Amino acid sequence: MYDTKEEFHQKLVGTVVLYNSVPVSIQEALGSSKNKIILDCYKLRTKERETVSAWDPGWDFRTIGSRLGYMNFDYGEGSYRQALYLTRVAVRQAVSTQGLSQKNVKYDGFRPDKTKGLDYYKPTWTQIVQNEGFVDTLERKYPSLTEIYDVFSKEKSLSSKAFHPKFAINKPSIGPFYLEYRGKDIGYSDDLSRWKIGEDYDYLRETLEHINMKVV
Repeated sequence: MYDTKEEFHQKLVGTVVLYNSVPVSIQEALGSSKNKIILDCYKLRTKERETVSAWDPGWDFRTIGSRLGYMNFDYGEGSYRQALYLTRVAVRQAVSTQGLSQKNVKYDGFRPDKTKGLDYYKPTWTQIVQNEGFVDTLERKYPSLTEIYDVFSKEKSLSSKAFHPKFAINKPSIGPFYLEYRGKDIGYSDDLSRWKIGEDYDYLRETLEHINMKVV
């Protein structure tokens, strides 16, 4: 834990952390003495704002990075409807932050789709944080495989969708469906009922079968 308001400001302000297991964004560190520092924050899901003692036992500044993974992102009135894979990366200690921030979260942009007039686009960190899919990721809320299959059959504009922190399905304009693992294509299926995966990823077979994906 930190000793001064300045340390709290450097490490936490502008980051996303957990408070009572709920993702919150810390806006400001207030107070003058060590034991009276309070943190001004708002809940990402409800946008409710509150101030909480920095010493409240409900804070969790350290484990939120392990909750990153795929997020289902809808952007631009549904134009970009894709799953983005987010990871936390190490940064220099001098500029490190304790929670999640634009300094330590890595992700690629949306895949281009010329048939839909969509170019490559990388959303900003602010757009990531304000998107409901980001909160779903941190709270581990994903649609089931059955729900995803149903959505793909009905909504042709959907490019990709995640059903697990590490797995997603994407559908190019031409060709089969592809299975993604941590941002990489590892297999394919013509009809979503059976999946062929690359030899390099055969070690994932048991995991996939455990989540009810039929691998051939």
